[in-house]
Amino acid sequence: MLVGAIVPKIWLPLQERRPNQLFVKDDVTGRERIIMIPGAGLLDRSHYDYIVEAEVEKTKDELRKMGPKPVARLSRQEVAGALREFISWRNKKKADPGYKGVF
Repeated sequence: MLVGAIVPKIWLPLQERRPNQLFVKDDVTGRERIIMIPGAGLLDRSHYDYIVEAEVEKTKDELRKMGPKPVARLSRQEVAGALREFISWRNKKKADPGYKGVF
């Protein structure tokens, strides 16, 4: 080891942290999907951009093929109320001695 030797210090820029999880939404159908890219932080920027662009395009095509997102016609409270009414009706029918139905 050299005594009094000058050791140069090299400061490297910090690597930009890239997310490995992307959120993709198709505006036409309203469907959404999350894309995972493992090892995104290890890729160089151009390779990362290429992979993201290809995956987003492929995912949007898949979402468009699935068609529009179905719209809920009833709320959960309305469905729960209808089920309660049906169960009470079924129990009344079962309690009737003259009833010979399916329930």
